[in-house]
Amino acid sequence: MRPGKRATLTSVEAHGAVREWDRSGDSALKVALQSTVLVDAGWLVHLAESGGVLPRCQDLPTAARVRLSEMEACTEGTGVLVLSYPWLEKCHPDPNGETLRRIAFVLRAFSRWASRSGATARIGVFWDYCSLPQRNAHGEDDRTPDERATFKSALRSINTWYAHRTSWVLLVSTPLPPDATNTQPYEGRGWCVAERAMASMVKSANCLLDLAKMRGDERELEDFLPAAKASRENGLEAPAAFRARLTDGVGNGSIQFTHRGDVDLVADIYETAFRTELIATRQLRYGRQNWHDLQATLLADALKVAKTAQLTHLDLWGNHIGDAGLIALVDALRGGVAPRLRRLGLDNNVELREDGCTVLAEALRSGVAPDLKFASVDGFGMLEGTGASNAAKATVREAIKRRGAARDYDAILHEDFDGQLTFDRWPVDEWAASDMDDVDES
Repeated sequence: MRPGKRATLTSVEAHGAVREWDRSGDSALKVALQSTVLVDAGWLVHLAESGGVLPRCQDLPTAARVRLSEMEACTEGTGVLVLSYPWLEKCHPDPNGETLRRIAFVLRAFSRWASRSGATARIGVFWDYCSLPQRNAHGEDDRTPDERATFKSALRSINTWYAHRTSWVLLVSTPLPPDATNTQPYEGRGWCVAERAMASMVKSANCLLDLAKMRGDERELEDFLPAAKASRENGLEAPAAFRARLTDGVGNGSIQFTHRGDVDLVADIYETAFRTELIATRQLRYGRQNWHDLQATLLADALKVAKTAQLTHLDLWGNHIGDAGLIALVDALRGGVAPRLRRLGLDNNVELREDGCTVLAEALRSGVAPDLKFASVDGFGMLEGTGASNAAKATVREAIKRRGAARDYDAILHEDFDGQLTFDRWPVDEWAASDMDDVDES
């Protein structure tokens, strides 16, 4: 089995009877848990408060290990927090406990949030040094054959923790401490680049958090939102494009790996995440990500590669996508991507003009994306609308209505997105007042 390929063991085979994670669509996480240890967030808080240092996976006490039933006891979400962070030294990621203490307030907020679900609920933290069997502090591989086999098995499913739509991911992108021996910043670490890219694919915007956007005095999970949402400025990249970005970055020095041979390994892991998550997703929401034509074109190319047969909603509102980006997306739709697409949201893209609207309207009239009953290029609330003329926008509205779907147009606008938000609960004036920050855009 090549590196990055997901384990083929079924969820029931991995843990017996059907569990809550199966019912909620999180079976893939349960399969990955078979070879991975998740650490109790509360235990990590106590370790930080006592001035402790992370033990490697083999030395982790039993009391620190979280069981599936304890994460399933969380009544909201999966109860999984995943760390994306730079190692400070080659043989230990946090030898003086600085990263641990830096994120302790986040771990404390998650632990407090879990306690609302009852005394048995705990947050499981994926922290690679504690979650996968590691070499010793001198860099010597003293792992047993079973431990090395477990490491390889866990590595094959590591993409699941970062890319899964319901796991929380914390990007530790703050400046490195002055005593770090590896001085390459977060954005230039090869593994961190891949982790962030995987976490940006299909995940809820509220589940992707950036430590650099936090104050440090937040007490509750809700205090992090909306300010700490991480941006997805690189867009969704096809596997070949991501591999090329890694390779070019290593070549020019902007991206570094401790082990140069990890480039292909990490690119393979990214490709596994891409193909696994995109094939199952029904919604892609990239609202207010400061995307331009480049990111829209990358998205169009990615959709051509991915098998997005289940995709029904594509929301790109509040960006800077212009005619070239929209034309690239329409070209992808003409090629048959997303055959079940029902909603295409392009509101408040200030760079959009007549040419893009005209191409979209023509495609709609020709029968492209036959299930598409809602395509909007207008504006709403206090945000600036698109730059297209009223006449150009009207051609899109008319093309939709000519499909005989005027009633569906309103119904789809108000339909529920995976049970997280129903539009008719949020009048336009309330959206404007909140500047859209509470809307799940991913």
